[in-house]
Amino acid sequence: MRILGLLILCLALSSCTKKKVPQVEDTNKNKKVMDFSSQENCMYDIDRESVKLTWTGYKFTSKEPVSGTFEDIMWTIQPGKNANALMANLKFQIKTKSIDSGMRIRDKRLYKYLFQKMKNPEFIEGYGISFDETKNQALIELNMNETRTPAVFTTKIFDDWTFELVGVIDMLKHYKMNEAVESISKKCEKLHTGEDGVAKTWTEVGLKLTGKMLKNCN
Repeated sequence: MRILGLLILCLALSSCTKKKVPQVEDTNKNKKVMDFSSQENCMYDIDRESVKLTWTGYKFTSKEPVSGTFEDIMWTIQPGKNANALMANLKFQIKTKSIDSGMRIRDKRLYKYLFQKMKNPEFIEGYGISFDETKNQALIELNMNETRTPAVFTTKIFDDWTFELVGVIDMLKHYKMNEAVESISKKCEKLHTGEDGVAKTWTEVGLKLTGKMLKNCN
């Protein structure tokens, strides 16, 4: 079973282009954050059509961001009595070939020189573990390069029941993608060389998951 979730992720880091990609606007900055723990005894779910995963990779020593998403993410979500139960029932699978950075030639390079250098290169999987209401943090385990590592996501649930999860992963530190990082860095060496003459492909990838919760108190 599958879902959109997270992981995605790594692909952003290795965006082989010098063309600047528009960044995603923060549409939630003026919304009120909900105190989820104070809500009534209801069942909660997630609107699958609303879920969106955005990854952000970086190039140059100046750490210029490049963002994108995946077109093919399959979700498995079961309703829960609270955010922790909802998170524990969440699973997703990302098809790496569906990476979308806004530039087709870059997508092909990322798939060939980054993902195809991973073990089990076709998919990235994610499993929700828990949600800590006191810290507003979600814990999601990502399975990438046959390495399963939990990632912490800062979580906000707004008064219109939209939500936002923001986290950071490292392809080397967390998923041992040495061969993949070396491959994409070499392929994009010239394109990732900044004004200082230094070629830099960051292994850090930012992840942002947004969507809308559904509430049923009947």
